[in-house]
Order: sequence, then C-alpha cells, then structure tokens
Amino acid sequence: MNERGFLLVVEGISDKQFMDCLLQHLGLEEVEVMPIEGGVESLHKIRNEIKKRSDVGTRVAVVIDADRDVAARREKLSAEKKRLELSLDREFLMPNNEDHGCLEDLLVRIAADTHKTLHDCFERYTECVQSLPGEYELPGLKEQVYAYCQALGRQPGNIDYMESDHWNLEAPALDSLKAFLTDFVR
Repeated sequence: MNERGFLLVVEGISDKQFMDCLLQHLGLEEVEVMPIEGGVESLHKIRNEIKKRSDVGTRVAVVIDADRDVAARREKLSAEKKRLELSLDREFLMPNNEDHGCLEDLLVRIAADTHKTLHDCFERYTECVQSLPGEYELPGLKEQVYAYCQALGRQPGNIDYMESDHWNLEAPALDSLKAFLTDFVR
C-alpha cells in the first residue's frame, strides 16, 4: 500500500494504462493509479479506501471524464463528494478540465502526427455510414481509438503510450493534464 504518498483515482483500466505511461513519462512514478470501473457514480465503491488513505496522509486526486457537460459533471462530483464525505485534494475532468469529452478525445488529439490521417479515415467512414439509407449504429470514440491501435498492429487492451511513433506525449493537448499531475505531487 502506498501510504503517505499519492493516489490517483481514474475511471477504468484504459485510463489507468494511459495515466501510468504519462506519469512515467513525467517522472512521477510515485503516484499510484487506481481504477474504479466507472465515473462519479462509482466513487462509493472505493469510499473506504479513499478515507483510509487520506487518514494516513496520502494525497488523493480524481480524474474522470467530463462527458457531455463539464459544469454538470463538476456539480455531480461535488455532490457525490459531499454525500460520501470524501476529502479529495484535486479533481480533473478529461480531456482538459474545461471542455466536454473523455479520455478518448484526448487520445485522438495526441496521436502521432505521422498517423493522424488514420483518424481522418475514420471520420470519412462515419460520414459514409450516416449517408446510407436506414438506421445504423455509429462507432464511438472508443472504437475509433481501438481501430487506430489495431491499424498500427497493437491490441487495444495492451497499449504502450510511450511508443512515440504512435503517441505524442508532448502534444499541447496534454498541457493542462500534465500541469495538474505535476502540481498534485508538489
């Protein structure tokens, strides 16, 4: 257990994989990342763990998706913290703590320049499906990121974001998250 350290609570396994790589890239490997398998609604699952960690001096931060409404998500997080009587040191809403979106929005933005055209192909595919007669389910951003990984010969469940030929961990889209993480461990 990481007592008197740093605990970063994230939504799921994909978020954990990404955060582990980004923290390593930033040299902040002392931060433990814990997935809760859900957003704000799932904080109750680890309420006792967060309280236990906080009681021994561990700094706790939460990084969750902003989804479609940043303000509503922030309000929901605040209400849930109050309901669960949680004291969190920091919160961050993906993709940049200001705009609506999710981890996958951020991942699309940090695709390596040499492969960004793959996302253009996916957009053309989506437009094509929308133009067809009939009602079809459109793939979401998660599927777009999976398709990007598969096109590069990588399995979505085993992504190494440190692979600079696939991901750009220096992309400006990461600036606010990097600042958040760096400030968290100070």
